[in-house]
Amino acid sequence: MNQTRPKVSEGSQINLNYPVILLVGKTGAGKSTLGNLLLDQPYDEGPFIVSDRMDSCTQICAESEVTIDGQKFNLVDTPGIFDTSKPNEEVYKEIAKIVQKCAYGIKAILFVFEAKRFTVEQGNVLYGIKSFFGEGALNYIIAVFSHATKKQNADKDEMRKAWNPAISSFIVSIGNRWDISPDSDYFPPEHEIHQLRLREIKDLIINTQGSYTTEMLESARQVQERIQREKQEEEKRIREEYEENLRKEGKEKADREFQTQMNILKNKVEQKQNDSITSIVKEIANLIKQLRKFAIACFLL
Repeated sequence: MNQTRPKVSEGSQINLNYPVILLVGKTGAGKSTLGNLLLDQPYDEGPFIVSDRMDSCTQICAESEVTIDGQKFNLVDTPGIFDTSKPNEEVYKEIAKIVQKCAYGIKAILFVFEAKRFTVEQGNVLYGIKSFFGEGALNYIIAVFSHATKKQNADKDEMRKAWNPAISSFIVSIGNRWDISPDSDYFPPEHEIHQLRLREIKDLIINTQGSYTTEMLESARQVQERIQREKQEEEKRIREEYEENLRKEGKEKADREFQTQMNILKNKVEQKQNDSITSIVKEIANLIKQLRKFAIACFLL
């Protein structure tokens, strides 16, 4: 068995005639551990680097050849998607290079996640896979639960009982292809339960029909690019509409304020005019009184 560290995906070690088994999931989920177990290596001594640290040890796609029931595959370990220091687009580009290089595409996508509540991050990984690879990728995804309890390792029904609705729905969407990554701390490699769980995962891989091809990837990418383009156009439209409404609302507010001030001014003018008229009327009335007094005085003379 190959004991050396895996080569990066850009290297010449990728065998173009072997399909790919892709390991994906968030950092710390146990992708590298499962990769080593599939190679029949000790989980922490195989070619894939394993660490308890939460930063992603796999900074670039790493690969090693694996043989399952006489069939050879390129087993590819990926960085922790959505939580590594590398931008997701770079990770996807590396994966795309592998798919495009290998004539037989991806045989299976092993989505590894911890056996606990289906978190937002795990949901994001699934969304990212579907967005990048397209809905067709669901036909090749195998869910593998890691960090399961001893009871769950021994009895898969115990694992099933722990599922919440989100996990149950996800498992149904991938055709009920799921299993448990054996925990060597509970059951060492020579234990029958350890071997049974590993055998079940290998059977799921072998029995997955067809493979994810370059054509599917290109089609998915075109759809994703179209969706992204439409999203950007819609965001631009909404932003322009918002700015226009903002300007419009600002003008309307200014118009309302202007009209209010004009009305106040008009009222003031009218009030002054009314006050002026009242004053004139009083003056005229006083003048008439004075004239009457003057007329009476003249008549008496």
